Amino acid sequence: PPSVQVPALRALANLLTGSDGATGAVLEAGFLRVVGKFLCSERSRTRKEACWALSNIAAGNTQQVAALATECVQSFVDAAKHGGQATLAGLRALLPRIIAASISCRR
Repeated sequence: PPSVQVPALRALANLLTGSDGATGAVLEAGFLRVVGKFLCSERSRTRKEACWALSNIAAGNTQQVAALATECVQSFVDAAKHGGQATLAGLRALLPRIIAASISCRR
């Protein structure tokens, strides 16, 4: 239900700020497969929390950033097409961080 989306995303985003093991557990549970629907949410707070969670993954290790870059491309495209101006603004802030993290992980 929508009433638990923001608290659930916030809890997951908090886990994603932790150790590589905690982040890996969230990713292995399938977070990247479902996050796209939250990026396209009509609720701005839900979109914000989803972007925050993804930015935490972008600060992760090489494998986590690679998973983010490869598994979420279609979600980003769908969100950009259907999410409206607020979603576009969130993606504009998020995508450079993902790209920068990807580049720094490849050194």
